[in-house]
Amino acid sequence: MAPPLPYKINPVKATCMRCDMDGGCGIHTYNDTCFNICAAYSGTSDPYAVDSDCAQSCKNMIEEKRHEFYGVGYCDHQQPYRPVIWESSPPYFVNLLQNGMDPKKALEISKKLCEEKSSSIASECIERQVDYYNALEKYQAESKQIVSPIAQPRLAKNIPKNMPKEDDEDKRKNPIFYILLFAFLVAILLTFLRKS
Repeated sequence: MAPPLPYKINPVKATCMRCDMDGGCGIHTYNDTCFNICAAYSGTSDPYAVDSDCAQSCKNMIEEKRHEFYGVGYCDHQQPYRPVIWESSPPYFVNLLQNGMDPKKALEISKKLCEEKSSSIASECIERQVDYYNALEKYQAESKQIVSPIAQPRLAKNIPKNMPKEDDEDKRKNPIFYILLFAFLVAILLTFLRKS
C-alpha cells in the first residue's frame, strides 16, 4: 500500500477551472465533470457510491449554479441529477497518484498513456487527467504532519462539518420516487375498488 499523500480532493475547483478554460459551461457539464472527478477518486462508476463529502460538494456547487443560471434552486425543473459515469478512459492520473507517484510526474505519464492507449479519444482523456490533477490541494494537518486519506479511504474530507449531508429526504425529491409512489397508491385504490 502506498504511503498517505499530502492532498485533499476539491472537485469543485477543478470543475470551475475546466469550465473557465472552455469559456463557460452549462449546468449539466458542471454536474458531469464534478461527479466524474468524485468517481475517479472514489474508485467507482456508480454516482451514488462516490464519497459522500465529495458528492455533497458537487451538489452544493450545482445548487449555486442553479441560482446563478435560472434564479431558482432545487425546485427548478432543469436541475441535473447525478450523471451516469462514463469511463471512456481510465483515471490514469489517479491510479499513478495512489501508487505514490508525484502529481506532476503522474500527470506527465497519464497524458502519454492517453495518447498510447486511448488514441481515438486522446484529447478527452488528457482533459480528464488534467481535471483529476487540478482537483488536488496540498494540506497539512494541525499537528504539522502530512495526512491524506487518498489511500484509505480514497477521498479527503474537504467539506466543513456544518454543511448538510445527503439524506433520505434528498432522495425523495427525485421525481421517480413520486411516480412509483403514485403507481403504488393507484394499484391499492384499484384493488380496493375491485373488492367493493
